[in-house]
Amino acid sequence: LPYAYRGECFSKKILPKEVADLFVSIIVDCSGSMSGQRLTKTSLTSAIILEACCALKIPISIKGFSSSSANCNLTYFYDYRFKNTSNRSNITQIYASGGTPLANALSHEIKYLKKVPFKDKLVFVITDGEPDSTQSAILKVKELCKDAIVVGVAIGEDVPKLAKIFPNLVDGRDLDALPYQIGEIIKKNILK
Repeated sequence: LPYAYRGECFSKKILPKEVADLFVSIIVDCSGSMSGQRLTKTSLTSAIILEACCALKIPISIKGFSSSSANCNLTYFYDYRFKNTSNRSNITQIYASGGTPLANALSHEIKYLKKVPFKDKLVFVITDGEPDSTQSAILKVKELCKDAIVVGVAIGEDVPKLAKIFPNLVDGRDLDALPYQIGEIIKKNILK
């Protein structure tokens, strides 16, 4: 996507020894319904956002979640604390399986963010549909909003259902526009 590489979506002057005060977290639904184009485009979007954030020295974490049996499987594809930056290619290893344990994934994110030393936190949750437990997910999003700006990115047809869960919801059904949509939100939070 050329606009991401030309810097139209992201631009910031980085001064010597400047430390970003914004932390970005992307949580990707890796349930079975995400297979195909949805997961491919989400993976590409995550890779573009990762490269842009790294270039701008914005700390970022990218995680995927799904379920097997009664367990929530959480996979770190990238985390700003990783010492080896060659692991950026991990984002291409996303695969789809299982259910959508959104509340469990958000519980983990709440604990994780308490350890993140940055003032401003921006969390994107990319999902294609209703989670295993809508009511639990609503409560976890409310709790997470106490410590971060939370943005749901709906890439499936369940936009009305997801709007009940996420107070800030982006209609991401145009998968080719995802990097730009997420980039614009990051840009607004850099400039605030």
